[in-house]
Amino acid sequence: FETCIGNESVSSEVEVFDLNNTDPELTYHDDLPPDNGNDIDPDIELEDDFVEFYIVGTNEVGCQDIATVFIFAEDPISAGEDTEAEFCISSTLLDLYAFLEPPASLDGEFIQSSGPELDFSFADEIDVSEAEPGIYTFDYFVESENSCPDDDALMTLELVEAVEIDLISIECAIDGNSYELIITNDNYDIDISDGQITEELPDRITISNIPVEINIEIEVQDDGTGCENNYIFNSPDCAC
Repeated sequence: FETCIGNESVSSEVEVFDLNNTDPELTYHDDLPPDNGNDIDPDIELEDDFVEFYIVGTNEVGCQDIATVFIFAEDPISAGEDTEAEFCISSTLLDLYAFLEPPASLDGEFIQSSGPELDFSFADEIDVSEAEPGIYTFDYFVESENSCPDDDALMTLELVEAVEIDLISIECAIDGNSYELIITNDNYDIDISDGQITEELPDRITISNIPVEINIEIEVQDDGTGCENNYIFNSPDCAC
């Protein structure tokens, strides 16, 4: 018969019939001829893909018969362990399968069980750009294709608020060779491709001395959540 690797096969539950109704005593062995040296426990934990053993029936007058039992163990399907993860809200598509860890199968189905409803047809490309920050849970189901049972796991995902800045102003310097940019801030960590940060306040940042022919790139990161975003601001026309 077939069962799953890792399961405990209760060989004593194998139904044995004595056609002569002599009610024999049953013993279990891993080799023949049967004796006390190869007697085994009837509960066998399957660690290999194939197990062979022998059931020996002995009646009250010492007559014996032997049945050979073959157990074919199949690999169970796995949905993995319950998972907790974080994902930053942005234009990047959310892929729930990316948070699964081996030996989890990637052939299962995600069903949202709590949190603000997300509209998705495919769990590997979920648009969360307009999603609400908060906790979302998903049940992950994997259907077995053999005699092993189906499996499921719970994924708890926190969608973290997006990192966002706004442009307050952009102005050319008096000499027309550079420009100055003022953006909003929320205690972010700011990296800039050109110019100099000449004022940094909790709610705004001033970047000056940006060469007029250069579009500035700004990388913004929230040290508390690890979320980040990138912005590009085009240089103004300072030749006017």
